[in-house]
Amino acid sequence: LKLLKERYSSSIFLADVAEETARKQKVVSVLKYWMEEDMKAIICDELTQETLLEFIQQITETNEAIGKRLFKLYNAKLFSFSDVNFRTDHLLLGGKPTDFSGKTFDPVEVAHSMTLYEFSLFEAIPKAELLDWNRSKERTKDCPKINRVVNFSNFVSAWVKSDIVTKFRLEDRINSYENFVSLAAQLFELQNFSSSMAVMAGLSNSAVYRMGKTISGLKEDSKEKMTELKNTFSPSSNYGTYRSLLKTIQPPCVPYIGVSLSDLTFIDDGNKNSQLGLINFKKYQLVAKVLSEFIIFQKTKYDLTARSNFGVMMDTFNILSESDGYLYSEFAEMKNQEKSAEKLFNLYISTRQEVESLKETLSTIQQNETQKTLSQENSSKFIENVNFDATDEDEPNEDEETDDDVRTEPL
Repeated sequence: LKLLKERYSSSIFLADVAEETARKQKVVSVLKYWMEEDMKAIICDELTQETLLEFIQQITETNEAIGKRLFKLYNAKLFSFSDVNFRTDHLLLGGKPTDFSGKTFDPVEVAHSMTLYEFSLFEAIPKAELLDWNRSKERTKDCPKINRVVNFSNFVSAWVKSDIVTKFRLEDRINSYENFVSLAAQLFELQNFSSSMAVMAGLSNSAVYRMGKTISGLKEDSKEKMTELKNTFSPSSNYGTYRSLLKTIQPPCVPYIGVSLSDLTFIDDGNKNSQLGLINFKKYQLVAKVLSEFIIFQKTKYDLTARSNFGVMMDTFNILSESDGYLYSEFAEMKNQEKSAEKLFNLYISTRQEVESLKETLSTIQQNETQKTLSQENSSKFIENVNFDATDEDEPNEDEETDDDVRTEPL
């Protein structure tokens, strides 16, 4: 934006009025296009927003008509984003969490809730973070919006795994598994490929994958759905099937962000910024193509409603770690009963020892607190006694004679 301002104010071409006018018109055209295509990035940065307003004011001073049109565009964009944010917050935060238990939730309702929530994260990703992802040494700090999407996908996969392995009845595990397959299929129908892939990743987790009895008990239609989704999301041929699918669909859509990030990384690492002292336009054309495809999906919103709030569920659901998830899986579906029984017994012993250790620690703390209380009480009594003795010494006894009494007696 600063470069545009400098270009607009440049006095190099003052000798040629026509060329100066053409130059300023080009700058205004670039600025207008930027505001139309990426106003969200401008609004999110206070310094950039302030610089933009100053620039529009500068343009108004030289061309009032163009300046007014730019101010009008600015206000319209600002209002539209405020309205979207209001509606999105109301939609995402207004509902109460529903039943998200794997064996009982409604796949359609949960798919709607997940899609609305993830799209709100996806559309907020600025182009600058996509460009910085490969070069950043602190991605959590430099690319927070991308990290939110990545963390969401990781949560979904962990949720699927945690829900299934904590069900110790075979029938419950089968019902939960089949419901998650239906959820992945519903997400696919909504073209939320990101969440659909995350659910499939949870079903492919080693803790779930090892549960042969559960998988063999699935209905045939569930197995067929799984096979279709696995083939579509297969990473073979650089996600060839998935890439072909993306070219045929129309938004709205939540694509798998990992493919775009991989493409940008490959382009950045495999191409120099300049060649023979000249800008490598081919590299930046490749980058622009990836970004433009990404932005197309950000622009078109979903026309959905949801009674449930997936964001609230994320704050309340207990996610198991990888090690705990596998341990639960071994207990829920034992391959080697003796080995699993031994693990369970050792876990019981270690837990019992921890409980006893905590009891001892608690007892020690209670004893220390009791001694501290007694010490404070004794100190208080001692202070009271000292004060009482001091008072007795200051006040004379009525039965004792004072010096004044002796002097006033007659001889």
